[in-house]
Amino acid sequence: MIEQHDLLKQTRDYLAAGRFIVPGEHILAAVSGGRDSCVMLHILQFLRNEMGFTLSVAHFDHGLRPASASEQQFVRDMAVSYELDFYGGSADVTALAMGHSIEDAARRARYAFLRQAARQADAHYIATAHHAQDQAETLLLHLLRGSGLEGLAAIAPQEGDLLRPLLSALPRQIEEYCSVHNLQFCQDESNADTRFLRNRIRLDILPQLFKINPRLLYSLSATADICREDNALLDAWAEAAMDELWLPREQAVAEGIFSLPPALQRRILRKAVNHAAGEEIILSFAQTEAALNLKEEQSTSIKGGWLVYRRGALFIDRVQPPLPVHEEIIPVTADDCWHELADWGWAYQAVYGLAVSLPPDSIALPLPMAEKLFFRTRRNGDAVISRGKGGRLKLKDIFIGEKIPPYLRVSWPLLIAKEEIIWLPRLYKRKFDAAGTALIIKIRRLCEPAVMQ
Repeated sequence: MIEQHDLLKQTRDYLAAGRFIVPGEHILAAVSGGRDSCVMLHILQFLRNEMGFTLSVAHFDHGLRPASASEQQFVRDMAVSYELDFYGGSADVTALAMGHSIEDAARRARYAFLRQAARQADAHYIATAHHAQDQAETLLLHLLRGSGLEGLAAIAPQEGDLLRPLLSALPRQIEEYCSVHNLQFCQDESNADTRFLRNRIRLDILPQLFKINPRLLYSLSATADICREDNALLDAWAEAAMDELWLPREQAVAEGIFSLPPALQRRILRKAVNHAAGEEIILSFAQTEAALNLKEEQSTSIKGGWLVYRRGALFIDRVQPPLPVHEEIIPVTADDCWHELADWGWAYQAVYGLAVSLPPDSIALPLPMAEKLFFRTRRNGDAVISRGKGGRLKLKDIFIGEKIPPYLRVSWPLLIAKEEIIWLPRLYKRKFDAAGTALIIKIRRLCEPAVMQ
């Protein structure tokens, strides 16, 4: 009779079509003792010889209900009846919550145990009994809370070490299978508690939606499949972009991120935060948008004591360090060699020659000015000679007008002659009559920032 049941054939075909299981692999079935997981275990123990995989059973006691201990014994006895190895675990989930909801704390504790048990069993996959209605509930849950494609993709048939053999199954198919094979299972009274949002969706919202669309589960499953495929494509693009933009030494994303479409920006930022933190940190939409809309030298806090700040690139760190201070005074040496200007990121060359066909990043000075020339960086109140109002123009206004960000301003070289700023490379240059032999000074950036390209 079991050979003829539609759900068995459907599950076999589902696993074979997805090529989820390779002969010789081991599956750890996560069995709560409820109807869905008992049906899944019954089907898997039948298919294991045919499909060539081995099987064991795991159950986690959350300690939230008086009957939970007896339910673990029920699952243990079931594993013994199928001649399968059993792994049991338990925890006081209430004590573990600590700011998380009970549901979230229970899920975290359960999956931590299941992964530990999978390592003990040397299992390739952990099989869970999620089915088509769980898929619909998850999609609606994410939609109600606000979600992008990742949330609407809901539950994947296979995700890392998790396998969902019954994801295409309808609740009525599972009920029928259980009835046909007279399977015993445990009833969890908390499934009727509408204080939990998922239960309200199952008991109150879905029945109303079924009146509008009797094929709702098929429709929402198709929606999840489409979103999952679109999400996978976007994620692959984001991963490729991340390879180009991630600056591992600085723990930052290069500012090229801001030239990409918003959908990729959000994904890259989330990946960057996880890279820097070394753990999964889930950013809300508001946190993501706040980080991507930072102006220069602004920062925003994210979870886990981390922050994102913008200094050309987007940096992820515990603190935002101050901008460097450059107090060096560097005399000009005319020896035809290139000299680095301290650690400012610039270098100069000074030679004597005829001021003809000079490149843009250069200045020619008459010989009497060749003495006591030096470079320094900006100071408060710096200004240059201007034909405008008052005859002076503040460097700050020049930088702002040319959209030079603060992190570049602090190391921008100024050429000084007789305490007067005569050259602000690329931005301002005093004109001198340098006929005949002159002192020619050229300058270049050692590493051109993207903002200047």
